[in-house]
Amino acid sequence: MQILELFSKDILPYVILSHTWGNDEVAFHDMRNGEARSKQGFIKIARCCEEAVKDGIEYAWIDTCCIDKSSSSELSEVINSMFQWYRHAEKWYAYLSDLSSQLSKEDIEKSLPSCKCFTRGWTLQELIAPKELIFFAQDWTPRGDRSHWAAIISAATLIHEAVLTGSVQKVRTFSVAQKFSWASNRHTTREEDMAYCLMGLFGVHMPLLYGEGSQAFIRLQEEIMKKSDDQTIFAWSQIDMDHQYRGLLASSPIEFEQCTDIVPFRNWKSSQSYENTNAGIRLTPSLLRTQNETLFFMSLQCYDQRAPERMLGIDLVKLSPTGDQYARIHDLQYHMGIGCEFLERQTIFIRNDVIHPEAHNFIETGKFIRFHISVTGHESSHQITHAWPPDQWVQHHQMLTPPNWFDASKPKSNRPDPGLFNWSWHAALLLSSSATRDTFFSEDEKLIVVIGYNGREDQCWCQVDFGSSEDLEDVWTKTPYSGTTRMSCSLGMDANSRAPSVHVTLLGPDGATYPESVTASLDGQPFITLIQID
Repeated sequence: MQILELFSKDILPYVILSHTWGNDEVAFHDMRNGEARSKQGFIKIARCCEEAVKDGIEYAWIDTCCIDKSSSSELSEVINSMFQWYRHAEKWYAYLSDLSSQLSKEDIEKSLPSCKCFTRGWTLQELIAPKELIFFAQDWTPRGDRSHWAAIISAATLIHEAVLTGSVQKVRTFSVAQKFSWASNRHTTREEDMAYCLMGLFGVHMPLLYGEGSQAFIRLQEEIMKKSDDQTIFAWSQIDMDHQYRGLLASSPIEFEQCTDIVPFRNWKSSQSYENTNAGIRLTPSLLRTQNETLFFMSLQCYDQRAPERMLGIDLVKLSPTGDQYARIHDLQYHMGIGCEFLERQTIFIRNDVIHPEAHNFIETGKFIRFHISVTGHESSHQITHAWPPDQWVQHHQMLTPPNWFDASKPKSNRPDPGLFNWSWHAALLLSSSATRDTFFSEDEKLIVVIGYNGREDQCWCQVDFGSSEDLEDVWTKTPYSGTTRMSCSLGMDANSRAPSVHVTLLGPDGATYPESVTASLDGQPFITLIQID
């Protein structure tokens, strides 16, 4: 057994071993200096070669001992060429060291998905590229080929079954987002390798820069953008809620986990180009204006096969009123498109690294705002009986508190988004009479008071109307996070009504005049909300 160096024009039939690395593998220099047999990993090499001989093949390529890792140039060349080498191999042997040879077929079906090879980054393209892939248990007993276990592997890895049963050319028919979804639950020892191990899957090449960390995955997406106009690359969902403003590119494959069915429109007559610049990604999209002048919905040229009737896109916030700079906020969005009015197409830039000037000043303020509620007046028998969201109301302190934006126990649809207008938030209170005597308020005329913080204007606000407990959540949902900056509001009656009037007034933390700047006035004390019913 010896190392043989060949060039592409001299390549002879060969097999490749797919395996997960152990602690005592045979390295390239071990093969050179004759120390290979003393290593625990040599057993895998020997058994692989024995299987190759049985199949009439004289050569094998094994990553642990066939790459000179002391040469950075050779390592870079190998990683950039790997997918092609994988495709041209006569056969692949996948050695599963954690799959017992004593298992029945039924037990294999249960155990196979938990094998380490289905969670490692480097083994993804090893599952996809080969023409023929045979699995071996820990004692090298053959356990069927890739096609035989395709359905089970697909369920465990998100790789579409058609890729596992068809030719490698089938990979080209899947979208960028779908390919990234295949890697969403995989990991590598070095952070950069989570990008480098995917280059062959997308047919791109780039230098290896160990030490760049998460920037490697950004570079991979930028390389893909140079050769593809597939906008599913932007169809990821945010997992890191600590950052309210994002660029168009994902930070990790895990943000594509929900993208297994997202595909581009196949309209060759109308394609939308985009490119990366030093001012961000430049594109000319379809923008839908929302109720707020700085918030827009950008439709993507792709759709979810599970809901093809809905428009797919992302929310953008304009970073300045007159500029062309935008940033992404929120998760991937669905829109029915009914009654939409799109703006005339114009070129915009979506920044990769975003530091919003207003966010710098006010981003933390909304996390510390609290409102102490005091009900006064002739009709002070009214009490707060319900609140929405309920976890923001502290009954024994009669106080509204900020939401927990990062409570993972709540579905995302029920969590307020800190990325919307600088941590704005609001809550709705229902006031009901506790008096047994006649009251001017009927059962249908209970009061709903909405109180909130407008992060964009750095102001607190309030509004009041009639309603019932059934209306409370609906009122909260339909009230814009930053809909107003009114520091007081009233609910008056007509001249013939005997019902009292209602006044809601917001005061500063010291009970005095409302401050010009909420941020500047924070001193740990809650704002005071007077609800006067006369």
